[in-house]
Amino acid sequence: MMHDFEMKFVVVDGKLTGGEVGEKPAPLDPIDQTTFQHSEYASLKMSFNVENGKVVWVTVRQGEGEPMIFQKAGGK
Repeated sequence: MMHDFEMKFVVVDGKLTGGEVGEKPAPLDPIDQTTFQHSEYASLKMSFNVENGKVVWVTVRQGEGEPMIFQKAGGK
């Protein structure tokens, strides 16, 4: 299911941070090249789907809950 929710990710001091636009970006710890978990809430994981070197969507999963998929603004 696609969700209409705006998130932003930036690298700060070599560490990926991100979250909902308008909120303070949270630090994210890498699990592998495309999957990260929230530094304070390890059950919150984000997987970035990359095509041709660019992120096209992010899958967010909290614990065993239903994953949420966020498409990059502007499509591919």
